[in-house]
Amino acid sequence: MSLVENPSRLVIFLSCAFLETFIRAWIGTLDMEKTKLGNKMNVIFHENPATEFTTLALNVKVGSDEETAHHGISHFTEHMMFEGTRKRTPFEIVNAIESVGGYINASTSEINTVYFASVPIGNEKILFDVIHDLVFDPVFKNESIIKERSIIMREYENSIDVPEGWLWLKTYESMLGKPSVIGSKRAIAGMNRAAILDFYNAWYVPNNMSVIITGRQPFFEEIDRCFSKHVAGKIPRRQKLVSTFPSRKMVSQQMGKDAVYVMHSVPVPGLDSDDSYVLALIRSILDRPMSGRLNVATRIRKGLVYGINCSNYSSREYGIFNVSYSTSNENLKECQNIVLREIKKAGEIDDVELRNSKNHIKGTFMRAKERMNALIEVLAFWDTIGDVSLFDKYVPRIMRINKAQVAKVMQKYLSGDVFTAIST
Repeated sequence: MSLVENPSRLVIFLSCAFLETFIRAWIGTLDMEKTKLGNKMNVIFHENPATEFTTLALNVKVGSDEETAHHGISHFTEHMMFEGTRKRTPFEIVNAIESVGGYINASTSEINTVYFASVPIGNEKILFDVIHDLVFDPVFKNESIIKERSIIMREYENSIDVPEGWLWLKTYESMLGKPSVIGSKRAIAGMNRAAILDFYNAWYVPNNMSVIITGRQPFFEEIDRCFSKHVAGKIPRRQKLVSTFPSRKMVSQQMGKDAVYVMHSVPVPGLDSDDSYVLALIRSILDRPMSGRLNVATRIRKGLVYGINCSNYSSREYGIFNVSYSTSNENLKECQNIVLREIKKAGEIDDVELRNSKNHIKGTFMRAKERMNALIEVLAFWDTIGDVSLFDKYVPRIMRINKAQVAKVMQKYLSGDVFTAIST
């Protein structure tokens, strides 16, 4: 990711026989090469000359946003991919990478599922073989589904046993009208092989995937050898989701905790709206970890909260802007009043605070660039949103925002009612 505002320079080469297109993009300080195989699978290479590792990821552009009947199936399928292939047991999948000093993992979000591994340079053959085997040759044994169903059910129960987890799950469900990534208890209990196979066959096709590789070399020929043999498929029609204000303004539960956990939220647009970028800047105004307005007003000056956090979650078409914090029962009312007041004052900003908040976002992106696993997941996110080059354009868009835009967007989305979830 680049953090300076430089136009992209694109050079197109037509000499690579196995590629439909080959595009080298210098995007600020991030060198990326973008290619596409004949089966429409995207290939993205980020060069890192200083690294001692090669990292390979397969980004499958499906997550919980596309789920209808079987909520949580994206996440369940991710678990099942590690449960064995026709030539490897679950142990052999992970041991092949870890035995050479590597790391392997996966993650599922609302919009995508990413499988990735890193190995020390010189072990790329096993890296490509394992990731290809993992994603393109799973077996989905019934006994493994039963085992993973139990594990994911415990994961679900653990997530709602943690107050912060319950707050987010209830907020997401209230604003989107469906469960979040992990799914619902009923859906997890009913997950079966036929449903997983249908989901896998529909979405796990090469034209719905991207290969992302970071390291010293792009290994394009190896990528072509591994992945171009798979045939493109018909991708299901995607859903269009919008976050809306729930009919109820509050949900609550009693967990017998000493502290009170609170989340205030409002529905906001996603990354297809220019307002989303302004909301990200407002989030920085409120929530730079130590010097943001919320921490200063509630903790530094008053000592009212144990912790406070602001988030502007943005998907393609929808977003959720929220503030969460924990406090005591006796301080709850005062803390709520301060938090809601600070949210509504976010549009009142001077040039210094505007600059500092922009620099905070810029620094956050710089840190992500230096952490390989974080970089892979961020590149996969922007690849899924529409184009990985958007990753590099994000900060320049933030840097162009002015005070009038901040005031306008704050008034549009954050000046009215909020949805509140409370756990005690």
